[in-house]
Amino acid sequence: MPFARQSPKFLLTVAVILVLVAVYYLYMKKNQVTASAAAQAPAVVATTATTATTATTAPPVPAYAGNPLPIYATYYIQCGDSLGYLTPVSSTATPNGLVGADNSSPVATSTWSIVPTSATTVTIQSLATGQYLAYCNGCVSGLLSNFQAVLTSTPFNWTIGTSGSNFTFSSGGQYLCRCNGCASVVGNLIDCHATSATTYAVFTLSQA
Repeated sequence: MPFARQSPKFLLTVAVILVLVAVYYLYMKKNQVTASAAAQAPAVVATTATTATTATTAPPVPAYAGNPLPIYATYYIQCGDSLGYLTPVSSTATPNGLVGADNSSPVATSTWSIVPTSATTVTIQSLATGQYLAYCNGCVSGLLSNFQAVLTSTPFNWTIGTSGSNFTFSSGGQYLCRCNGCASVVGNLIDCHATSATTYAVFTLSQA
């Protein structure tokens, strides 16, 4: 028996269904290809940035390596025999003053900066006045000795040495020392009349 003739509406419906089935088939095929390509792609490994580390080297050895000066920021300087602390003294005999050692304990003006300038020399500066301790011969009148220790605005190099646990400071063969009754302005004057590291020409250094 021949098939009954179908209406145009029915045929149109069938055609639309077939088109939708074809579109769905193509869509699924495309998704399968994409998933397969993704599965075959190499994995991406996350990396962590690292900071380069520069090797540090020790600072160069200073020119004054071997200098026996203790490494302190500021110092008290005591006479090795009387234990008097070096302290600036105002004096009309010299424009910038002298140095005495009458204080049995340190005071505010007894602090000094001692700085190495070579393996054997240092400068000694009063933190109270900013003046440097220096040596001169016959530069100040009215003192018992011609070998005076004075304060000056110009840095002055002292040769530093050791005597047991004490320290010596000298210049031109004259040693920084204590002199009792050598000046009217102070009982114990610091001058340079000693020619060797005697008991009154040695000093102890402590951190101020």
